[in-house]
Amino acid sequence: MKHKILCAEDTIELRELWVMQLEGKLGLEVVEASNAKEAIEYLQQHDDISLIVCDYMMPGGNGDLLYSYLKEKSFSIPFILTTAIGISNYKIFDNFYSDNALNAYLQKPFSPKDLTGTIRKILNLDASLPVEEYRRVRAVRFFKFNNANCDVILKLTENKYIKIIKKNSLYDTELVKKYIKRGAVHLYVKNKDYENFSAYFEKSISSKLLSADMVEDERFTLELNSMSFAWEVVSNLGIDESVSKIITNIVYSNITTLKEEKNDLWKLLTSMVNKKDYIYEHSLLVSHICGKISMKMNWNSETTLHKLCSAALLHDIAFTDDEEHLSKIHQIEKESTTSLSIH
Repeated sequence: MKHKILCAEDTIELRELWVMQLEGKLGLEVVEASNAKEAIEYLQQHDDISLIVCDYMMPGGNGDLLYSYLKEKSFSIPFILTTAIGISNYKIFDNFYSDNALNAYLQKPFSPKDLTGTIRKILNLDASLPVEEYRRVRAVRFFKFNNANCDVILKLTENKYIKIIKKNSLYDTELVKKYIKRGAVHLYVKNKDYENFSAYFEKSISSKLLSADMVEDERFTLELNSMSFAWEVVSNLGIDESVSKIITNIVYSNITTLKEEKNDLWKLLTSMVNKKDYIYEHSLLVSHICGKISMKMNWNSETTLHKLCSAALLHDIAFTDDEEHLSKIHQIEKESTTSLSIH
């Protein structure tokens, strides 16, 4: 049986990235919603959802609205809450884990690996899923590009596939629309090409970092996803031009937040400590702290901030999973931090 996930997230770039991971890496079906009301409308008409991933703050209906609906209807669907604010701040979630032992909470920012790992555990998915020759990608994702960095495949039958877009060739999105009208919800890329395609897609999302019109937790999450991608590239291929561009985008994103004086370092710090996933989270945190100190000391020229943030982001970039303990925050005592001023 193939599981179907309902993903409610108002930031389209994050939602698309998560859907890419769930469909491509876990082989799940995903229904998208931009707020709780859309998610409820789907649940009122369908009974095929195995798990819900839901942001809290969403224009058009917050996550508590959806959770209240599940409780009212006595639905036992596992619920993953994603938000930058601690779950204890919302009364509706006071009995969150006793309501359903499979419920989970992911505090933003978190990486795609955190999400897929949590879903694997909840749905009891085998970590060694069978390797398929092709991986599916939602067809509408190809509207973001006009050229492909790999062959794009159309599935005709269970065992028959045809190539519709050649690697490194330009294409018109009307071609994709044509296949969607014919009923093609997904297109496919070869398994060996999927990681490169996923990275290509993720880089397009990281450009969102240059936008000034973004709330804080969305910015942190996009920064983290971009750092995750940069770290994976370095681990496999070494530092190249793509890593340099992504780091530059994260630096400018940091500086944008610093100049607006909106960044809540305590929120970022506690999120990372609670998640216990340290390599690129640690580098991102150090970058924000360096920038904050620099601003407080009036060392706030664009050049100084850029150099400090860049050095912070790169200082652990070559760590491997086996060296994660070198960047680990071992403890955070309330007594030693209550006097800290971060505003």
